[in-house]
Amino acid sequence: MSSRTPPGHPPGPGGASQIRRWATRSENRLSAFRDTMGGMSTRATKREAAEHELVPFPLLSWETVVRSLKPGAPVTPSRYQTLKKNALSSAGVTVTRRRGRRAVGRQTVHSVLVVLSSQARRSGELQAAGQLLLAASDLEGRYAASLRNFLAHRSVQDLPEADFYEALVEETRVALERTASWKSVVYASGSVAELSSTTAVLRALTNGGEDVDVTLPRTLLDGWDLKTGDSLFVFQHLLGLSAVVEVLPAAPQTSATTFEREQADLEAVRSRGLTADDKRALDSLEAQGGLPRRTLRPAG
Repeated sequence: MSSRTPPGHPPGPGGASQIRRWATRSENRLSAFRDTMGGMSTRATKREAAEHELVPFPLLSWETVVRSLKPGAPVTPSRYQTLKKNALSSAGVTVTRRRGRRAVGRQTVHSVLVVLSSQARRSGELQAAGQLLLAASDLEGRYAASLRNFLAHRSVQDLPEADFYEALVEETRVALERTASWKSVVYASGSVAELSSTTAVLRALTNGGEDVDVTLPRTLLDGWDLKTGDSLFVFQHLLGLSAVVEVLPAAPQTSATTFEREQADLEAVRSRGLTADDKRALDSLEAQGGLPRRTLRPAG
C-alpha cells in the first residue's frame, strides 16, 4: 500500500503543531461528550458514550446522492446533472476505473456531507445545509488525487484500507462538529442488534437522547451490506401522514492500524527537542487521556 501523505497534512509530526492537533481533537471530543451527558439515565449514558464517536462513512456514490436528494425518483444521469446545475450537490470526484493499465469505466463519488446537507435542507436547516455543502466541496477537492489513485483499482467498500482513510474520517468529523445543528436532522444512531429475513432491530439513541429500539425493513440495511453489530444513522422525513426513512452506515471505528500510526507519531514527537512549554502541554494531555492510546474491545 502506498505511503503517501493525505492532502493537507504534513509528511510527519511537527512537535508543537502535532501537540496542538491532539489538544484540539481532545478538547472537541471532551466538550461534545460533556454536552451529551447531562440529565441522561445511566443506561442511556453508557449507550451515548459508546455511540458518541460515530461518524457517517465518508464517501458515497453519485447514485446515493440522487436517491437522497430526490427520494422515490428514478436515479438517472440527467437528474444527477440537474442537481449539480441547481447547486444542490457538490461536483464530486470522477475516477477512471482501470484493469491493469486499461481504462474500463468511470465513477463519480461524493463526500457524505452532500447527503447530510440535503437532509438538513429538507428539515429547514438552511444555514447548516450550506455549510455542509461547502465543506463537502472542500474535502473532495483536497482528497481528489488520493481518491482517484486508490479507486482506480479498488472499490468504495475498500476505502478503510486506504492510507488516507482515517484522515478523511477525522476531517469529516471536524466538519460536522463545526455545524452543530446537523445532529438535529438525525432521527437516531446506533448499532444493529438483530436481523431476521424481513426486519432489522437497532439499539439506538434518538437525537433527543432517548434510548430506543428501532425496527426497520431489512432491505434498507441490505443495500449497504450492513450486518449485526454494524453502526448506522437513521433519518426520518415526514410528508403529511407518510414518512421517508433513510439510513447511512457509520465509518468503522478506529483500528489497531490507526493506533500504531498515532503511537509512532507520539514517539516521534517525544524524540524531538521539545520546549518546556511543549513538554508541559504533552504531560497535561497525557494526564487527561488526550494522547493516542489503544481502545480494547471484548472479543466477539
